[in-house]
Amino acid sequence: MLVRVIDDLAGLALSLRHGSDLEVVLGLEDLEKVIEALQTARLAVRASNTR
Repeated sequence: MLVRVIDDLAGLALSLRHGSDLEVVLGLEDLEKVIEALQTARLAVRASNTR
């Protein structure tokens, strides 16, 4: 995973399992939504690991 800043955008590059790469470029509003969703997912994964 690679994160880069391009002016007022954030680029998130991911390597896919089958040899391809994918880059998602997000503005601030969408970036905030992704961060919030990832934090929620992290909490859910942590909770499932404590069972």
